[in-house]
Amino acid sequence: MEEEAQAVKAVAVLALLLGSAAAGGAILEIEAPRVSYFSGYTLYEISGHDLFKSTGGNSLVKWRSRLKFPVNNMAIGGGLGLLFDDTSEFRLRGWTTCDDKAGTMRDDDWLNGMRDIWSRSKADLEAWGVSGEVTWWAARGKNYRFGPRLRLDYDCLDYEVSDVRQWSIYPEGTASVDGLVLTYRQERASFLPGLAGVYAPVSWLELGSSLAVSPFTHVWDEDDHLLRFKVCKMRSFGFAFLGEARADVVLADRVRLGLWGEILYYRSWWARQNQRFYAGEYAGLTFRRIHGDIERQTYMLGARFSVAF
Repeated sequence: MEEEAQAVKAVAVLALLLGSAAAGGAILEIEAPRVSYFSGYTLYEISGHDLFKSTGGNSLVKWRSRLKFPVNNMAIGGGLGLLFDDTSEFRLRGWTTCDDKAGTMRDDDWLNGMRDIWSRSKADLEAWGVSGEVTWWAARGKNYRFGPRLRLDYDCLDYEVSDVRQWSIYPEGTASVDGLVLTYRQERASFLPGLAGVYAPVSWLELGSSLAVSPFTHVWDEDDHLLRFKVCKMRSFGFAFLGEARADVVLADRVRLGLWGEILYYRSWWARQNQRFYAGEYAGLTFRRIHGDIERQTYMLGARFSVAF
């Protein structure tokens, strides 16, 4: 997609800046590997109302549908950084999941406020992401640094959903289908301004944290209901919060081993979905600008090893 290409190009530009700065004598830090547990969820919801006509008169029916996708995977990655005499730094990082079993996907539908259809399915996930950031240490002391940070993030969550089990109230019953039933792809691009700080209470330990907020994060997705021959595409803009913390032990001069964690929360303030039937008896039928919402809450907790030159 065009947005994906733009995000990757932006990170590539940061990589060129890193390479150019290296020629100026900056310290090069290599993070490899960065191993983490990737957990949480992402969900989208659509809602609306329809007017039904009958001999007894017209009735307004309100409906709502929510699909919640799990995140429960191991991830591995690495990074490069350029450090400029404790005044500023540039960093590039990337990661990818290394297993695909994510857990149970939940699909729930409500009619006039009452849940009438729900299903549970097995979800497999392939995910990856890249980020680039620049930090300027505006305040510095013997054992601390503090300053503004700008970060650009892009990531992609790619799901395959299979083996669905469904329950319904009207009419009452159950159904099941084995095999692949749905695919879902979500992409996110964030420009995250924030603040970062580093503190070394003793010579062999360094603690760091950062906090960033973006009111204009862009998330877009595509959901293909394979059994119904229906593809749904949503675009959204929303608020993103990113918090990080780390603790590094200095093993030797410029050699470090540490723990790190990251939390990302996203909630859309505007989202619209278009739906299209591409085959079957409803082929060609479309629905546009359905009111939607996207929410995501994911965590990464892991360990890292780094060497500086």
